[in-house]
Amino acid sequence: MFANFAFEHHEIAPCKSALALADITGHSAAMPALKQSLSGEESMAAWVNDHLAETTKLFVRRCEDGETSGQ
Repeated sequence: MFANFAFEHHEIAPCKSALALADITGHSAAMPALKQSLSGEESMAAWVNDHLAETTKLFVRRCEDGETSGQ
């Protein structure tokens, strides 16, 4: 989850940068696709953020029960 949280934000930054570049270079035709991509990345980042604590607690409970990733 930590890596995924970071990765989602790593994907958001270039989307925002590409939107700024499209804006200053007059490539308005690219804006809808770039905005859609940004929206998807932000949604996934929000989902990861909203589930981080829950997933961490589940991981700890499973470790305490002796479960491994193969189970």
